[in-house]
Amino acid sequence: MNRRTVLLAVVLPVVLVVAGLGTVGLVAADRHTRRSVPRGTFVGGVDIGGLPAGQAVARVRDKVEAPLHRPLKLTVDSFSVQTSPWDLGYRVDVAAAVRRAVAGGQAGNVASRTLSRVFSSGGSTFLDLKPIWGPGTLDDVVAQAGKAVATAPKDGDIDVSTGWVKIVPDRVG
Repeated sequence: MNRRTVLLAVVLPVVLVVAGLGTVGLVAADRHTRRSVPRGTFVGGVDIGGLPAGQAVARVRDKVEAPLHRPLKLTVDSFSVQTSPWDLGYRVDVAAAVRRAVAGGQAGNVASRTLSRVFSSGGSTFLDLKPIWGPGTLDDVVAQAGKAVATAPKDGDIDVSTGWVKIVPDRVG
């Protein structure tokens, strides 16, 4: 056997095995990172980069949603109620925001995602977490407060019962 044949018989299988193992490793690493949020990602100001989706949701809920569950006392004149912004209907959809963040790292194919991770400039991605008004007790609380503090309006008038002209101002109700 000549040197070229030996070289092909030894080197080619080694190269093919290394390439195959590299491909398997690349696919496994990509599968792992596809289930997590891309590094440098922030949702509602909270850094969730590199976390699995479930942990990312928990972190954002702890930092952004939890304050919406804190007790809040609303008082107007003689009316008072203990509630929370969440109970009133002020909501954030943390899971949807994290799903958008994870989806951002799933675009393209294995090769493009890997090249993006390897050659990334390290820039950050910031996703808003916009609160919305959903079902809650806000309408009921406002109606109860309105009943508790309601006073009947009174039109302005002129009183001449004493012989003198007296202007009686109106009263807002």
